[in-house]
Amino acid sequence: MFALFILAAAAPQQEDGTLRARLQELVRKLGDDDFQTREAAEKELLALPARLAPEIAALGAKSDDLEVKTRVARVALAEPWPKLLACSIGEARQGVHRLTNGPASERTPWIGRMVAALEGQNAAAVVPALEGMLASPDVGAKEFALAGLARFPTRDPARLLPFFDQEDLRWRASEALIAANDSSVVPKVVEIFVKGGAAAHPAARVLEHFGPGDAIDRVASVVREKEDLSGVGIRILVRAGARAEEALAALLAQKPKYGAELVRALEELGGEGSLPALRAWFKEHPKARDRDRVLYTFRDREWAREKLAEARKQDEELSDLVLDEIAAAGGPALRDDVLGWLRMPGLKIGAQLHLLPLLGAVGRTEDGAFLVEKLKERRLRNAAGEALGRLADPSHARALMEAYKKSDSGVDLQRAVAALPADALEEDLLEILSDPAGYRADGDVVLRLVGRKLTPRLRETLYKGILEGEIAWTSLRAEALRILVENVRPEDRLWIDKLRAHPRKDATVKVCGLLLAVRSGDTAAAPELARILAGQEKFFLPHSTSSEWGASAHLLKWAAPSGATWTRAVAEAWRARPG
Repeated sequence: MFALFILAAAAPQQEDGTLRARLQELVRKLGDDDFQTREAAEKELLALPARLAPEIAALGAKSDDLEVKTRVARVALAEPWPKLLACSIGEARQGVHRLTNGPASERTPWIGRMVAALEGQNAAAVVPALEGMLASPDVGAKEFALAGLARFPTRDPARLLPFFDQEDLRWRASEALIAANDSSVVPKVVEIFVKGGAAAHPAARVLEHFGPGDAIDRVASVVREKEDLSGVGIRILVRAGARAEEALAALLAQKPKYGAELVRALEELGGEGSLPALRAWFKEHPKARDRDRVLYTFRDREWAREKLAEARKQDEELSDLVLDEIAAAGGPALRDDVLGWLRMPGLKIGAQLHLLPLLGAVGRTEDGAFLVEKLKERRLRNAAGEALGRLADPSHARALMEAYKKSDSGVDLQRAVAALPADALEEDLLEILSDPAGYRADGDVVLRLVGRKLTPRLRETLYKGILEGEIAWTSLRAEALRILVENVRPEDRLWIDKLRAHPRKDATVKVCGLLLAVRSGDTAAAPELARILAGQEKFFLPHSTSSEWGASAHLLKWAAPSGATWTRAVAEAWRARPG
């Protein structure tokens, strides 16, 4: 029957004119001498849309035939149901009968079906009809009206408040109030909640949606005094946001039974003012499951110092993740403790590897000298470099670069060097680029610094590296070319011509010169570059991929800003490509 109801509501309706043309004939047949004819006519009338019920009743009223009047009464549908239900008269009568005569347990599924039959109706017509039905003496009709107003919200939510006093209707009323989304009812709903009793929980549901308004203290008193409403009262207070932080913090000391819920509530609000209350509660409950997570979330410096002291007692179990959390929570307040630990005689290398980056996170500028000394120790070089990178003092750039040149290129040291300002590092960069095979330094990091501050000497070095084509430069050529492409100048013409005229058998060096020429505005170079990239000559320029077509894609992308001439050259070269 549920499926039938929905189908009736959703099926395309026949034209009213066609149906009405049949009404007079069907009503007349209700009084026919043949019993089967009368039955068939009544059955057909019950299958008609509910909206036609008033017209059928009007036709029956005009008839003098008792049989007609009797049968019309069996297809009658009282107002306002014909205006509400987009289903057949028979289904509407069955649903209304279940609502008005069936037990409460049977009403719920029928209410769902009948509310579904409202879908697609005009809210301007449905809402007044539902509001009018609230005055019905029948509980089932009022329950249906409230359920309908949860789909078609009323603009007068105050009319819903009296239904909190009726056992069968209070939850429906709460849903309709939430749907209305009008906070003007909050003071009245607070009164219902504070009063307690069976209506308090539906009222709480409304307050969980709107919050307590200006009644924070009154709701807090309910949490303190009424055990059955404490949990939901906490959730209502959370909806008030930061305004309820003080009340929730006070409740944490007053309602230990609900400590876990209150801790979660304060964590959700995240206000610094909650921290003293949280500290006090966790001091009384040191084994609470979420203690470390919550105090870390609040960046509790006392917790951070406590955790650092615990770590110092068992330094063989130090964890970078734990130390990072400690640093984030404690900040500069941990600096003296960390520095004191690092200066402890005989401290193991393993402990220093963890503590040096921690000092970089919580230390001060003057700690740079201590960290520079640690750079001199081979096993500590990477950790000390990471620490200096975190300290972010540009005065240590040269010391970091010197360590980098001597290192095995640890990832943390690479990261620190890559973040350096390049202004004072020209000599170091020239030294590495002039002999890349002589250093273990990561060429990508070096070129990243070069691209940040491309001086005339570094520019010349990049051109020489591409031109001379040493094996050590093979992996650097593509990135060096990208830097030059992004910074090409008219005075680079001499270098560009040398690249284009390079005698190498394949086009690896020539393609670099052609790309730079195109980017510098030399339109005559466009056709030749396009032909090479289309596959007419071989070149090797590894980038993120070692394939020739992968390299072509990068060069096409780098040449893209060169204008319409370049676009036409590429199109012609690709059309002429074999296959």
